[in-house]
This record gives sequence, C-alpha cells and structure tokens, in this order.
Amino acid sequence: MERMKLFSNCVVIAQARPIKGKKVDSHVCNILWDRISEQFIRITCPFSLERKTIKRWDIISFWGDKKNVLNNDTRKETWGIYGNEYKISKYKLKNKDKDEIHKDILKNYAKYDCENKLNKERKSIGILIPKRSTIKIYTNNLHTEKEMETIKRMKEEGIYYSDYNYKIAGKKYENKYIKSEEKYFDKTLVARDIIEAERQNRHKNINQIINNYKNPYIVIGNTPFKRNTFVAIGILSAPEKYIEDYALETDYQGKLEIKL
Repeated sequence: MERMKLFSNCVVIAQARPIKGKKVDSHVCNILWDRISEQFIRITCPFSLERKTIKRWDIISFWGDKKNVLNNDTRKETWGIYGNEYKISKYKLKNKDKDEIHKDILKNYAKYDCENKLNKERKSIGILIPKRSTIKIYTNNLHTEKEMETIKRMKEEGIYYSDYNYKIAGKKYENKYIKSEEKYFDKTLVARDIIEAERQNRHKNINQIINNYKNPYIVIGNTPFKRNTFVAIGILSAPEKYIEDYALETDYQGKLEIKL
C-alpha cells in the first residue's frame, strides 16, 4: 500500500458535522474529489472555534500519509495529513468548474448504484441517486447513552451539536433501465451544512430547499467500525439533465413512474 502521496488541487465535496470522541479531539470528516485520479478520498481536520476550517468547494493540496489517521482507520480512501499542513488555493471555482466535477463524479460512481457493489470492491465512499420528488429529511430525538455523552462533550467544547438525529429518506434508483429496482432508502444524515442551517435557524424549510434541487445526488460513506453501514455526508445538486446524461442514461427524474 502506498504510504505517502502528494494530493494537488483536490476539491472539498462534502463535510460531516464536527464531532468529538472519547479519545479523539474535535474534528471534521471531509470528502474530497481528487481530480487527478477521479476518485473520492477522505481526510479529517481538527476543528476549533478559533481556527478557520476548510469549507465545501475549497481547493486544497497536501501530502497524504497512512500514519496520521484517526482511530487507525484502514479504509483505502482515508488519508492523514502529513504534518497537519495543507494549502488552500486562492482560486475560487467557477460554475463551469463545478459542473465538470459533477459530471466526473456521476460518470465514475454511478455504476456503484447499490451498497453491495461498494462493499464488493471495498469502497467506503459512493453516491446515491434519489428520485427528487420522494426525498424527505426528518429528525429523531437523541436518546441513547452514547448520544447523550457526545452532546455533553460538544457542549463542554462550546461547539454546537444538534439535539436531533437527522435522517434522509426516499426512493433510489439502483439498476439501469429496470423500474422494479427502485428501492426505499432511509439513512442517517450527518452533513455539516444541515447542522449549520439548524444553528442559524434556517432548517425549518430544509425540505423545500432540497426539493428545489435540479438533479440531487447524495454522497455516502461508511464508518470505520461498521463497514457495511453507510451514512449521508452531503447533498449536492448537479446541473439540469446531468443525472440522465452522465449517470443513469435514462430520463429518470422526469418520466419514470414511481410506485410508492
């Protein structure tokens, strides 16, 4: 396995909410798009209220290694940041740049249209393509002992942490051209921007915002301790017809009938 690698001009695609573990300091898990290999990679960055952190669509470069990873994470997409040093580019992606990235993600990952395929190839990051009209975000109250301990740790750090467990559900499309393969999904949603919306009291119309996405797709990733469990890390909106043209090769969002 490659132990050290230079990652240049990777793009931050999705971010999980900040979290602090029993033995791990506060951090944010970031999903990056490596434009050279055209693959997802994962890094974790320390999080504090005093330090500016990277954000979605930032372009960053760093030396990656397999030593500076949390919890001895052995997933192949996970990389540590050598010396905890990374460079954020001053260049801001234009819409045409983002469109090209959406196209590359859909072309490279739509074939992994179910988690079994991701597991078979030992991939820990993928995408889920939902039927736009069926997406719904809802919440459950946190109540387990582990969840309450997490809330306590975060409040002691002064970092906002929701009292709710966010979920995203709907219908997803798995097998090209086969309508019978439309299946229900229900996943834990850990996207940082969702929690930020709650913190800023912008979460009450979150379903309306998501339902206005032209071509939504969801970045999913498994956990280091439960490799068969995938959670939703980010919700993106591709340009019009990109799902049909570069992923499903069929007019999925517009014409296929869904039997709920």
